[in-house]
Amino acid sequence: MITLPPQHIVPIPVNQMEKTTLGKLSRARLTTLFKQGGLAKHIDRAEELLSEARGATFIALSTDSEKAIASIYAGIFNLAESDISASDNFFELGGTSIDVIRLKREAEAHFNLPEISVIQIIKHPIVSSLANYVDALLNKDGTQQEYDPIVPLQLTGNKTPIFFVHPGIGEVLIFVNLAKYFQNERPFYAFRARGFEPGQPMFASMDEMVSCYAAAVKRTQPAGPYAIAGYSYGGVVAFEVAKRLEAMGDEVKFMGLVNIPPHIAGRMHEIDQTAGMLHLSYFLGLISKSDADDLHPTLKSLPPQEQLDFVLNAAPPERLVELQLTKAKLDHWDAIARSLIECGKEYVPSGSVSLLDVFYAIPLHGSKSDWLNNQLKPWAGFSRSEPTYTDVPGHHDTLMNFDNVPQFQKIFRSRLEARGL
Repeated sequence: MITLPPQHIVPIPVNQMEKTTLGKLSRARLTTLFKQGGLAKHIDRAEELLSEARGATFIALSTDSEKAIASIYAGIFNLAESDISASDNFFELGGTSIDVIRLKREAEAHFNLPEISVIQIIKHPIVSSLANYVDALLNKDGTQQEYDPIVPLQLTGNKTPIFFVHPGIGEVLIFVNLAKYFQNERPFYAFRARGFEPGQPMFASMDEMVSCYAAAVKRTQPAGPYAIAGYSYGGVVAFEVAKRLEAMGDEVKFMGLVNIPPHIAGRMHEIDQTAGMLHLSYFLGLISKSDADDLHPTLKSLPPQEQLDFVLNAAPPERLVELQLTKAKLDHWDAIARSLIECGKEYVPSGSVSLLDVFYAIPLHGSKSDWLNNQLKPWAGFSRSEPTYTDVPGHHDTLMNFDNVPQFQKIFRSRLEARGL
């Protein structure tokens, strides 16, 4: 249910879970029983119990906007509209990052709105809440909301919250799949870079970004202990946020660095405008990694707008539809990513935090052993205790995808638990 929702879930008494002579579950036998209707009584009983449970918390849809939103939810999750409650949460129903884009697209079409912000959909995943937000847009309530870098991706659970800083592309959708694994365990907050919404200035320095994020952590969780992490570029930002919190006298019990070395300035200087745009395009699934590497010499001689045209023409049309990506939007996203690169060009790590947990995957360039020994292990100079170094599956850019996130979350959560969280 956390990755791709199954078509059916059928509870079966243990004594009917037939096993082979080797003691393994007879999946073939169960599949045959299901297809032939042999599990019908269990399915009926499960539906009866689910109906009773949902009836206890079910809130009827009361406005046209709620009914429209519910209809879209029902279509995405293959449910009857009558089964959707006004209190249903998009992500708890099984919504993925791609489903968010579909919801955005269908809601904009239904309500005839030019734009429903993805981030507002993430912040308003409950049917009634999203309907109220849409109503505000329809009523032309153009009040500019104050920038808040923190996006709550899930809020259930009583354990210490985790705060995760965005990678160099600045967005948080990449964490949607990971956040689901923390449901009913601990809240999961992600940082989103400034500049995506109209009228928002981009960050001008690392210090400005870190000050903004540290203050947001304190607003969200006034007292420690804290758990902070950062993916790729976000790792050094998270490190600086943790330093700020400790300087204020707070306890940081977990500081996670996902595939990022302490010294990034040299790499930031190597990324020219063309390389940055190609890296963003690769991260968004518009081109392959080999294309990102091979196209650089060719595109570097073209004006920036022609580079964008080239990438958009080369991108799979269905991917552009999924992301609702236009030339103007890609150009703006590229500008945000470049602003983050500029913030990192003068970054020199200093000081230390009480502890560090470093997670490493296959790097963008070079071998994994060289990456670990020569690039990541220097983090030891910035921790007052010996850091841990943990191998995680996948490449640098595929850590959070459907194939790798199930294993990554297990490893990540085990380190949180090892730190007493």
